[in-house]
Amino acid sequence: MPASAAVDTRSKGADALLAEFLRRLESRKEGRLAVHVMLSRLRPFNRREHHLHAARAGFAQLADERRGQLFVLSNADLFFFFSKEVEGLVRSEIMRVRFLFTEDPIVAKGPDADGFITWYTVDRQYDALVRAARGASDSNAAVRAVTGRDGAWADLKARQKASSALTPELLDRIEAGLVQADLSSLLRRHAVCSVPNETSPEPRFVEWTVCISDLAQTMLPHFDFASDPLLFQHLTESLDRRMLALLAKPGGPLDGGDISVNLNVATLLSEHFFTFDEKLFTARRGCIVIELKLEDIAQDPESYEFARKLAQAKGYRLCLDGLTLWTFDLVARGQLGLAYLKLNFDALMLVEAEERRAWLEDAVARTGPAQLILSRVESAEGAAFGRAAGVQLFQGRHIERLLAEARQRRQYVRLNRRASGDT
Repeated sequence: MPASAAVDTRSKGADALLAEFLRRLESRKEGRLAVHVMLSRLRPFNRREHHLHAARAGFAQLADERRGQLFVLSNADLFFFFSKEVEGLVRSEIMRVRFLFTEDPIVAKGPDADGFITWYTVDRQYDALVRAARGASDSNAAVRAVTGRDGAWADLKARQKASSALTPELLDRIEAGLVQADLSSLLRRHAVCSVPNETSPEPRFVEWTVCISDLAQTMLPHFDFASDPLLFQHLTESLDRRMLALLAKPGGPLDGGDISVNLNVATLLSEHFFTFDEKLFTARRGCIVIELKLEDIAQDPESYEFARKLAQAKGYRLCLDGLTLWTFDLVARGQLGLAYLKLNFDALMLVEAEERRAWLEDAVARTGPAQLILSRVESAEGAAFGRAAGVQLFQGRHIERLLAEARQRRQYVRLNRRASGDT
């Protein structure tokens, strides 16, 4: 169950979030890298909101996939923190951003005279990184007050002694609370629909998830559940068990038609899943789509292959969730035995419309029009782009709006019929 690692806000106090992050990072610098993209130095006509959104989109996607941490400052600069393993993806993203602003003088100077991008090896350049954060911030005293080369964050540490990182002790408390907690209020549903036009969305199945941010706010406000990837993975496995229990309840999501649920590979091989499976009627297994993450599969391909064969033999369908423009081509649906691939919509698709439409058309042809799901579709433009490329299945806020409007129209028709019958 995914949780975003992006701090993508430019509201008052956003810069202080970076200060707090760097304070915690001081004791965990080894193996960490960072990049500072100085969008504030672009010419004004290149700093319009749609330009900035396009520049941030790829980094936000990496953050959503828990591949790094993104901070967007009040002056529009962004800092992205990541590990060595994803450096190639980050460098590809930087190349994309440079391409977006090729004509801008600050970018046209080239990387050798770079006043646009700065890279940091955190354990060797921490103080320089602190100074860069202070220089980029123009609104928050907690960052501006940082000075000096050694102990740069001493004052901030004194004011913020309590760490917000997830620890094994906190994880034990959370898991104990999950056993008793009523998670029904934290369930969220997101339909996957065929959308032949803007007025007739046709649901194929409904994804059910637990909202991690609401769970954190309910159980431990101000704590960062995603601060430790290993502990977070353990937490999601605990949530998997609770989700399976919710699905098994009479009157639960399974009573409403075809559904999908995000699970870990380890969960599919656990006794909890076997117990859940034994309680299902055979016919109901075919109504369930199990969504998995690429990084989870990549961690242990042998376990995935065993889990895949087991799940498919029982009639479950599998979907690979969270693919991006940069990871989609790494996946062969047939070889992995997947029913669906879920590709996240990217604002870059509209910025580079002709090139990206050709790429998406090819992706649809390779995957199958009924097997590729374009997700995170926020606008009519995004849906129209996908339809033009041959996409049939969509998910996202715009699709939820279309469903709500369709329900309202049906209700209006029923009310009119009743009124006509009364007269």
